[in-house]
Amino acid sequence: MVIAFRDGDGVWEGAAGSADLGRDLPMQTCHRTRIASVTKTFVAATVMKLVDRGLIDLDEPLTDYLPQEHGRLPNADSITVRQLLSHTSGVYNFLDVSFVLELFNRPDRTWSTAQCYERAVKRKAEFSPGEDWSYSNTNYLLLGRVIEAVTELDQTSVVQRELLEPLGLDQTSYHVDDFDFGGVVRGYFDLFGDEALIDSTESYANQCVGPDGGMVSSAGDVLTFYDHLLARKDLVSETSLQSMMPFAATGESDFPEYGLGLEAWGEGERLGYGHGGQEFGYRTFAYHFPQQEVTFVVWFNASSLIPTGDNIAATINAHRDRLRDIVLRLTSD
Repeated sequence: MVIAFRDGDGVWEGAAGSADLGRDLPMQTCHRTRIASVTKTFVAATVMKLVDRGLIDLDEPLTDYLPQEHGRLPNADSITVRQLLSHTSGVYNFLDVSFVLELFNRPDRTWSTAQCYERAVKRKAEFSPGEDWSYSNTNYLLLGRVIEAVTELDQTSVVQRELLEPLGLDQTSYHVDDFDFGGVVRGYFDLFGDEALIDSTESYANQCVGPDGGMVSSAGDVLTFYDHLLARKDLVSETSLQSMMPFAATGESDFPEYGLGLEAWGEGERLGYGHGGQEFGYRTFAYHFPQQEVTFVVWFNASSLIPTGDNIAATINAHRDRLRDIVLRLTSD
């Protein structure tokens, strides 16, 4: 695992464990990981910068930007960019149970973002736009295409121009449908929930690599990004940042509210804003806690699907919570 946080005393980073069990390679703070859905905040911030420039209107229909989806994607004429960002669009999530089973049965298959989108567009909407909330990775596949439509540039270069270069995030990489993850630590997956880990670095994880969760980064770079967005507040306009803050009830215990690429985690003095990410063999958590003025990032190169009493996800969550409370000085080490 790797942890990085900033408080009133400055920035601290630490690492523990192994980056590669086969080579007995110690984990270091400079190592990179697959940050999975933490990518969504990067994509949302890119969209909001384009909103600030007048290139995107949050409340205009999707078909204003992607007219080809008229009559193809259910409710395309009434879905707004805001609803895509907040998972209130009703667009079907390609990453459903049947797709997860497909990943398990064919662990070495590589899926493109176009293939993943085609899985979703053939299904009925989960609900009418704005009527409910449901997490859908398909929303962010569409947002990547909106970015390209309004800029007439590849979304990779737009994210690079708007975020990675200005913030000096040289340990962060974003390439759609590019599975060459140079410098990324090995990932280990508790496939059967029995604490037996398999190396999933080049298997099981080969789903869509793109705006739904395909970015790789270091803890330090992720810390810098969230610090500028939520602590320094100098990445997007004040109006855009307020629009991003969580407002939609999710029904999820781990993040009860969701905004535009941001989740609310915890409550009371433990209330933070940011995003979590889960990939086969990787877990990342990145949040800013305004009450303590602390930004906190921790990631692990292991995961399992659902936390139970006897798998590694439960262990990871327990250590995540313990480290958060130590960093927030709500408990002693």
